[in-house]
Amino acid sequence: MKTTRLHQPFSSGLTLLPILLILTAIGCATFKSTNWNERVGTYHIDDAKAELGNPDQTEDLADGGFLAQWIQRSSHQITSTLSTGNTHSPRTSDPTGLSLTTQPRWNSEIVLTLTFNDEGMLTSWKRSTR
Repeated sequence: MKTTRLHQPFSSGLTLLPILLILTAIGCATFKSTNWNERVGTYHIDDAKAELGNPDQTEDLADGGFLAQWIQRSSHQITSTLSTGNTHSPRTSDPTGLSLTTQPRWNSEIVLTLTFNDEGMLTSWKRSTR
């Protein structure tokens, strides 16, 4: 659990939340909407790194190729609590008593597995949820 002290009410935590939600939605849409079948044979590992970033996991294959996995965590619940009142204690230096507590709950992970040949070209793909 993460607690953030707000020195100016509603200035930082609540302004940042909509921005994070928009960026998450854009990232999810990009990850799920790609037609990977069209990319087999023409998509290079360098293209994947430019589009998706470095893979989260890789595994070398016996034929000289390799698997690369990108993992996207899906958080559908974020519990937020804004506390007001005088919670000033000797351990904190915030006399306003305002705090914002957020706790994400990871519901699932989407795993994109791309298989590349020894020349770095995409040969197959798989998307799974765990």
